[in-house]
Amino acid sequence: MRNLKLIYVFLSLFIVFSSCNDDDSNSDYASVSIIGKWQLIAENYGGQSQDLSACEKEQTMEFFSDGTVEHYYVDNEPCDFSTANFSYSENDNQLIFSVEGEGVSGGTYVLTSVIEVLDDITLRYRFISDNEDGVYPVSEQTSLTYKRIE
Repeated sequence: MRNLKLIYVFLSLFIVFSSCNDDDSNSDYASVSIIGKWQLIAENYGGQSQDLSACEKEQTMEFFSDGTVEHYYVDNEPCDFSTANFSYSENDNQLIFSVEGEGVSGGTYVLTSVIEVLDDITLRYRFISDNEDGVYPVSEQTSLTYKRIE
């Protein structure tokens, strides 16, 4: 009988401790869709906040359900805007952009970022690597913060 109680205690402790595992740390992102239009509100480079011009604050990223994104951005100052279309994918907390024809020898340029915040109002991701330069040093990583506008 004593062995049965001991087994029960160990089994109970195992269940309690295994249920406290933090293996779903990215579950916050799973319930919020990135689909929609986002407006740039902040940029951070290597841990330092960067000043954005009024024109830069008009830049947007619009994510579509078919895996494409439309980027409306300042091509030349003052306020000369261009639009670029490319594809994206989400993998856990990673946001991966693929731009056809912009890579080495006209190949695909792949830019990987980590989603730091994704909720109904805010999207923030940090670029960590690309398929040409590899992993960026932390001092050269850029974070972009957007607010949802549609």
